Amino acid sequence: MIFISIDFIDKGRIGHRIDLNLTKHGDLKEVFYAVTDYASNNDFNRSKTKTYLSLNFYPVSTFGITNFSYNYDLGKLSFDFEGRLFEEFNYADFTELSGSISLQNIEKNPCSFIPHRLEYRSENFNFISIDSHTIGFSNGLQNHWFSSNNGYRILFTTSHDLWNSQLGQIYFDETTQADYVKLKKYIGPFLADQRKVINSDEWYTYESTGIIIIEKLYIENKRKVMEGRIDFVAKSNDLVIHEVRGMKFRITDH
Repeated sequence: MIFISIDFIDKGRIGHRIDLNLTKHGDLKEVFYAVTDYASNNDFNRSKTKTYLSLNFYPVSTFGITNFSYNYDLGKLSFDFEGRLFEEFNYADFTELSGSISLQNIEKNPCSFIPHRLEYRSENFNFISIDSHTIGFSNGLQNHWFSSNNGYRILFTTSHDLWNSQLGQIYFDETTQADYVKLKKYIGPFLADQRKVINSDEWYTYESTGIIIIEKLYIENKRKVMEGRIDFVAKSNDLVIHEVRGMKFRITDH
């Protein structure tokens, strides 16, 4: 993960704080922008602050990262950003931001954390996981949730700990009760807040049929890791909406 924070006070005594949160490949996770009016109040603790945010679940719809370049070994990072952010809980108020970042000699912080990953890029459909979590149940069932930055979520459900699986293929369709993948699309209201509450009735679930292909099981940094690919077709009322071949996944036991 790449986290950039810019904090300054301009000549008019207006404070600006910009936080940009990206993946190491330059995929946007979220943007936070706070504007504080210190000019109208001498008490910094009581100065009025407005907070602007990228959209919940779909930040790339109004904000973009371009010309991204990151060299970990040399410690060099550069990219351009531009887009629209919305005041938290007051979506009629928005602001436009644009700029460029160029940093040299970034400090290297080795990390033993191995994140979940679900990634697919094509001309017609992208899914880049920017957030994930796992829910385990007493009967062994596991729900692995992945969220993208373009309004989609994927539920990867398994009937047991994936580490106990065998290398190979698992087939699923619309009637499968476990060991399946379901694609969901956000259809809820326009939102920009820091809570990002998930309401199940605001997500449309496609009918999905496909194969989970388990390719690797290994230990890294004392953690169990599973990697593989997913092929599936997502339909709506029997109409094919997305056909995915070779979506890469990685799941760990942290």
